[in-house]
Amino acid sequence: MKLLGIFLLLFVLSIGFDFLIDVIMGSGIRGVLTNIKNPFFLMTPPEYFIILVLFLLLLKNTIFSTFKKPKQKD
Repeated sequence: MKLLGIFLLLFVLSIGFDFLIDVIMGSGIRGVLTNIKNPFFLMTPPEYFIILVLFLLLLKNTIFSTFKKPKQKD
């Protein structure tokens, strides 16, 4: 769960930083949002597949660690 939290924190901070830099450079809000979404519009299907696999690997570790039973000491 910590790994997912760290990932989300870094994701939000990087998007926020990108947003702030674009606003400081003088872009309008619509232009800033277009700049953030633009890399996803230019991707090919294999690139979407790779991102999906990496995201599922991240979630797999989090989900399995949540449902894993703790070892009992005898």
